[in-house]
Amino acid sequence: MVTTSETERSSDANFTFYDTSLRFQFRPNKKNYIRANLLVLGNRLEFLENAVVDNVSLSRESDLFQNNVSGGVFFGRKWSNQFDSDIQLYVSGYQVESTNIDILNNQALQQENSLSEVGFKLKNTIQFSTLLKGIIGYQLNETGITNSEKINNPFFERTEKQVIRTNSLFSELNFSNKNNQTNFNLGLRANHYSKFNEIRLEPRFSFSQRFLDYFTFDMLGELKSQSTSQIIDFQDDFLGVENRRWVLSNPEAIPIIKSAQISSGLSYNQKGLLISADLYLKDVKGITTQSQGFQNQFQNNKTHGSYFIKGVDILVNKQFKKLKTWLSYSYAQNTYTFENLQPQKFPNNIDIRHTLTYGINYSWKSFKLSGGLNWHSGKPTTSVNLDNQITIDQITYNRPNNAHVDDYLRVDASCLYNFSLGKNIRAVAGISLWNIFNKRNILTNFFRINHNDNLEEVNEYSLRFTPNATFRLFFN
Repeated sequence: MVTTSETERSSDANFTFYDTSLRFQFRPNKKNYIRANLLVLGNRLEFLENAVVDNVSLSRESDLFQNNVSGGVFFGRKWSNQFDSDIQLYVSGYQVESTNIDILNNQALQQENSLSEVGFKLKNTIQFSTLLKGIIGYQLNETGITNSEKINNPFFERTEKQVIRTNSLFSELNFSNKNNQTNFNLGLRANHYSKFNEIRLEPRFSFSQRFLDYFTFDMLGELKSQSTSQIIDFQDDFLGVENRRWVLSNPEAIPIIKSAQISSGLSYNQKGLLISADLYLKDVKGITTQSQGFQNQFQNNKTHGSYFIKGVDILVNKQFKKLKTWLSYSYAQNTYTFENLQPQKFPNNIDIRHTLTYGINYSWKSFKLSGGLNWHSGKPTTSVNLDNQITIDQITYNRPNNAHVDDYLRVDASCLYNFSLGKNIRAVAGISLWNIFNKRNILTNFFRINHNDNLEEVNEYSLRFTPNATFRLFFN
């Protein structure tokens, strides 16, 4: 029997989004304070896969669901003028599920990635004198991640669960002189990762000195670490809409991410005018190729390496009575190092050298008007060897991230109006216009071999002109 069919196509896409938040604060007396927070948000994408098989039209629904829930309870107690304590309990959860229907192959792929974290934090603050303050505390985190896949034809099912527990001790010493011209913080955090049976010491410091009345010099440095990361197994995971999945570090393949950063800056602040410049260096080790989203010759490689950033940020901010405007510029050079790849060093996928942002806000009675401009140089991309584009079903690339897409430019505007609906009810209504000039900005550029075994260039674009409206109620 011969089965004839047409290529699948998608239609009738439906997207829904929701979010809600709750916040509760209570102070029974001067010594005690209680706060609780809850945030829930999620979205769902549904669309039909259509095909014609043996002259019969068939439709099946594919969908993608994401959900985030986080909440916490905070309790503060002031034991005396020199000593107080904070206790925090928190929980968070993230889940993404998808069902991808392939009608032509009679196949359904179900995928799930979920992350949950519970934690406890105790912080004690001791006021040694009017100039010197100390902090000491303990934190416990337990993080669990589940990844699962299920295919009906041929049948395959895989579920992987991982848990890591982190115990941390932290301390800090803060010095501030009487006129607050000099501030110095020195801290230390010790993390014990149960899965690695490893203790990592993370010192940090910050120093600030005001001089000549209007100038301030700042300097800070810190070490940090992280036991979770996001990876991409396949670019079409979760329908290609959300292809990153959370994973835990493990001793065999995914190291703990470790970062070191140092920065210094100088600022001038007088009569509503702020001018600042900051220089920084950042080194991050333990990243994996799977977490970087390569869509070139390194797409299927599995190894780990590092990246190094050096940059400068400049800000000019001017405040008038009803008008506030600012201009910022950033230069950054971001370079990968992977010892098991060739070449070992090349530009980061997000090596955006130049970024310029301008904003302006104007307040008039109950109205707030704002506008903004965002520009940055094009993101890196990897070009193809034009003389020999495809070799043995493989694309022949040039040096990784050797080219750039077009520069990004977006202009936005918004308006908010505050008014009262009653004695204890306030309302805010607003409208915003995203990408007013309807510019077609390229976010991602890559190449692939299509069904006809020809080279195809793919560009993914940002939103065009997009209006939004909002309405909020506040109950006092």
